[in-house]
Amino acid sequence: MKVNANVVDQVIDIELNQDAKAKVTASFPSLIPNGKLSVGGTVQDLETVKVSASVLAGPLGVKADVANYAAPKADASLCYAIGGGFAVGAMATIKSSALAYTVAAQSKQGDVTYALTAADQFKTFKASVVTALDSKQTLGAEVVYKKAATATIGYSKKMDGHSFKAVVANPVSAEFNPTLSV
Repeated sequence: MKVNANVVDQVIDIELNQDAKAKVTASFPSLIPNGKLSVGGTVQDLETVKVSASVLAGPLGVKADVANYAAPKADASLCYAIGGGFAVGAMATIKSSALAYTVAAQSKQGDVTYALTAADQFKTFKASVVTALDSKQTLGAEVVYKKAATATIGYSKKMDGHSFKAVVANPVSAEFNPTLSV
């Protein structure tokens, strides 16, 4: 069961799930100019409390989250839309004194979207391309390198009330050994 209420300038969402756990989120859209601040978590498990802030200023978007006061985890992300369908971004996570970070770039040119990602402290690299064949069909390919290269090709079609997806994944090696998932 979900309940949503507006109180002055705050938005309060309360969700009671089948386990009788109450999740409460309060959003404060006017505290941050061009942004939003929210606090939420499960009442019965206060370690799930999460504080989030986001700001959108023209082509720049910034978001930060801090969760779990007992073992804090902080996430921060930044995205800059350069224009012409091109954007760059970065994300960092700090948990237990460990730092993880990712940088990415994406470009949408017509019906084709290209993306490059360097993740896991520059230990994993991804390149992908997705094209819309029409309003209901997409075709995509991705190559990932992390100690070894793998490739994936996927197809998706939206139909009345459901969708069809097929993915072929195989290691990029001399031996072609595809796996088909439908």
